[in-house]
Order: sequence, then C-alpha cells, then structure tokens
Amino acid sequence: MVAIDNVNRKLPMLVPNPPEAPPSDRRQQAVGQAGTAQSRQALLDAVGVVLERVGLEGMSLRKVAAEAGLSHAAPGVLFGGRAAMLTAYAAEGFRELGRRMHVAERNAVDGRAALAATGQAYVMFAVDEPLRFQVMFRTDRLLPRDPDYLRSCREAFGPLQRAIERGMEEGAIEPGHADDLMLAAWSLVHGLANLWFSKHLAGRVRPDPELLARRVTELFAAAVVVSAEAEPPDPSA
Repeated sequence: MVAIDNVNRKLPMLVPNPPEAPPSDRRQQAVGQAGTAQSRQALLDAVGVVLERVGLEGMSLRKVAAEAGLSHAAPGVLFGGRAAMLTAYAAEGFRELGRRMHVAERNAVDGRAALAATGQAYVMFAVDEPLRFQVMFRTDRLLPRDPDYLRSCREAFGPLQRAIERGMEEGAIEPGHADDLMLAAWSLVHGLANLWFSKHLAGRVRPDPELLARRVTELFAAAVVVSAEAEPPDPSA
C-alpha cells in the first residue's frame, strides 16, 4: 500500500495548471484597467474644478461626475463614496507637495539652504493650490486612516527630514532633536500659509507670497544654524 504522505506529495503533479486567458481576453482586461484609471483621474481632476466653483460644502458626487463627463454612479463605483474620493484627492496633493519639496531640497547647495527651500516650496504649493491644500488637512471630511493617504502624507515630509539631516551632517545644525526641529519648521510654514489665506497679512507685508516665504524661511534657517563663532555651552551650567 502506498503511504498517504507519498500520495499527497504526488497529488499536486496530477492537478493541471489553469489555462491562460487568450490574448484577446488579456488585451480586453488591460483596456478595462486603463479605462478605470483614466476615469478615476478624470474624477479627481473634476474635484478641483467643482471645489473652485461651489466650495467643499457645495461639492457633491453628482456634480463631480457631471464635470468629468461620467455617469452619476461612477464616483461611488470607483471610489466608494465622497469621503474616499476626497481622500484620494488629498493624497494626490501630498504627492505633488512632496515632489516640489524634493526638487527644492535636491537643488539646494547645503542643509541650511535646503531647510529654507523646502519651506518655501511648502508655502508656494499652498498658494498655488489653496483649495486642495485646505482639503488635505480636513481630516473630518476624509478617511484619515486610509493607507495611501497616510503614506503620501508621510513621504511628503521626507525632503524636510533630509534637509535637516544634511545640516546636521555638515555641522550647521546641532545634532539631536530632529523631530522637534521638523515640527517647528512645519508649524512655521503651515502657519504662514494659513495667515496668507486669511488675509490678516494684508497691509502688513508686501503682496508677494514668494518673497515673504523666502524671507521668513531664511530667517528660521539662520536661527537654527550653529554659529561657528559661538562659544560651546558650559556643560556644568
């Protein structure tokens, strides 16, 4: 009698592999996937148009679908609902923010310059995309635990972290407390962007957000840089 274990080891060899889909079916599947991706992107593009027209409170799935030229059911089918669609829109915004900050950090000559440049990129993204920027932080209207949203948000701040690490490696920024420094830098530029939106700066500064962002971020970067002429702190103090 053949041992059961031996039979079990041979069984997989007796089960035929599932037949591959015909080339025509594979092409049709690829076309369908491409069409889905295009429809999702069309809806995300339409979100920005509708937001500009009626604001967040007036935005509806039907209005977005109509703007995208799709059926009224498309947003629900492709995203699952209003919050999910806005979350994808916000995640897309964080990816663009991260791209701009990456370019700024990469082109900076040193860590101090990179710290200022990433802050400027943050403020100018907010100025260029004010409605998207505000939606990105409206977690009451989003799905804040969505994995893609969380990942894109975290990765967007990678350039700021690298700028600080560069400054530390170059000896321009005192080692340690990198997380606190990141929070301080983020608070500065996020607050500046919101002050700009609120119009509270009108009459106080020049109406030039790029110049304002450059001045403020360069002041901040200069403030956190270790002075080569400063005496080292007394460890006994």
